[in-house]
Amino acid sequence: MAVHETDAFVLRVQEFQGQGAFHMSQGQYPQAEKLLLEALALCWDLGEGGAMLAAGVSNELGVLYKATGRIDEAEPCYWHALEIFERILGPDHPQIASIYHNLAGLEHSRRNWPEAERLGRRSVAIRERSLGPGHIEVAADKAALAAVLVDAGKPAEATRLLNEVLAVFEAEVCSGDHEAEAVHRHCLSLVDEDHPLHLACLHRLARLHEVSGA
Repeated sequence: MAVHETDAFVLRVQEFQGQGAFHMSQGQYPQAEKLLLEALALCWDLGEGGAMLAAGVSNELGVLYKATGRIDEAEPCYWHALEIFERILGPDHPQIASIYHNLAGLEHSRRNWPEAERLGRRSVAIRERSLGPGHIEVAADKAALAAVLVDAGKPAEATRLLNEVLAVFEAEVCSGDHEAEAVHRHCLSLVDEDHPLHLACLHRLARLHEVSGA
């Protein structure tokens, strides 16, 4: 395939993937699935040169299938993306952590706490090594792991992780970071109203709105 043809294929894949992600964000799942499957088919036409694109689209499909309750279809999409990313990017790239995060979410949905915990810890470990413990994406992974630990009957460790997440918010709050707010609200949903962390979450969320003017 000539270079200009390859470039055209890549642009079409990116266009279909972007449109698919948009439809998914609007809850228009059939349209999103159609576009993402078309994008994936184009990736195969690119051969090995389309592997990274295929991994990204497979991950998007996994997200879609999980969102629509098609857990058994989501799992192979994630594992396929993981195999490609690990082969090309190596084992410690943040993108690898994202796939483990998604796989942990699948097992959490299945109420398979041990496997969800194992995958969630893997996600945290990789992201911490690549981005550092104070990064907001690491906090998001820890918040997700804390949710697993709550359901697995490990409240003490879940509380410790949530405290670490809140410490990251303390550093991020002055920037008015919207991602920080999203993870913060997730933390709030994990603790009972009578838990000391619940009040701490409310205070920090109020501070975030005060700083951002929201």
